[in-house]
Amino acid sequence: MNTSTWFAIQGPAVLEILVVAILFGLMPSITRPSLFFAVTVDPALRRTPGGKATVRRYRAIVIAGAVLSLAETLWIPGLDRPDRVWIPMVTVLAAGIGAFLDARRRVLPHAAVPDPEREAVLAPHRDRFPGGWPAQASPFILLAAAGAWLGAHWQRIPARFPIHWNIAGQPNGWASRSAWGVFSVLGLGAAVCLFLLLVSIDIVRWSRRVHAAGREGAAERSFRRLILATILGAELMIAAITAWIGISPVIGLHNPALTAQLIVAASTIGMIIVVVLLIRAGQGGSHLTGQVEERPEGDRSEDRFWTLGLFYVNPDDPAVFVEKRFGIGYTLNFGNRWVWGTLLALTALALLSLVFSALV
Repeated sequence: MNTSTWFAIQGPAVLEILVVAILFGLMPSITRPSLFFAVTVDPALRRTPGGKATVRRYRAIVIAGAVLSLAETLWIPGLDRPDRVWIPMVTVLAAGIGAFLDARRRVLPHAAVPDPEREAVLAPHRDRFPGGWPAQASPFILLAAAGAWLGAHWQRIPARFPIHWNIAGQPNGWASRSAWGVFSVLGLGAAVCLFLLLVSIDIVRWSRRVHAAGREGAAERSFRRLILATILGAELMIAAITAWIGISPVIGLHNPALTAQLIVAASTIGMIIVVVLLIRAGQGGSHLTGQVEERPEGDRSEDRFWTLGLFYVNPDDPAVFVEKRFGIGYTLNFGNRWVWGTLLALTALALLSLVFSALV
């Protein structure tokens, strides 16, 4: 494999490994002060010698996993193949999760009862979608415009045309000039965007608030808007990519390898910007308040509802989404029956993608 192809395959993989390792390393500093490796604790525990030693041990394991993962990427034969580039990522993820579980085991003896104080606001939720409904509709407008443009230029569409290319820019997926062949890729993009829009609606309507008012409540709303803006950005990128693939039979895609590299570059830059903004905000906007947390508030939920500190299972909680205890953003309440409908929808979408790939 020549050098340019190697970098085209391995370059993004190396960058993703570094980003994942950095995120894992920073995670103890991103979470809420009284959540230490997904355990509700006195916020002062982080500053004790034992707390600092736990963080150092955790980060040492993460760094070791990243080094091993990069070594696999650079020196193990066969991992430069496009169908095997995921193996080093599994290594760094396993190291990060293993480090977290080890640290959580060390913190559990210091668990504290969450502060029982709760906040309630009788006024309706003030959350709004970034850009309002016009912005939320923009991915679908883009896809509809691409579909209308294809319909207006139907006779210019070749009888058979490529819709998928490998990492070297060679076509490996084809479709014919038919309603399914021409519009299915746009339909798939619309289905993905619709699923993400439903996730955004659920976060606005059915996510549990840790703080309802005050400076903490305002910071939490800012964090939620940032998450919603990230989801909208993902929708716009998916719509743009699928629209571009959809209209390519008419306009001609002269350099698919360059297009793929531009997509990877734009995705990577966008991901880095979002990660920086999320780190600056802290989980739930905890870095935006300017106040020092003194009580073991956590996320207002009991530790017993968190399996391994990662999976929230509480059938008595009506929330569909709750803040992650270890990570950035939100996770599902697996005790809520509506969540399983969401998971079924996601599974159906994945199966639809597989069927689409098989048919074309």
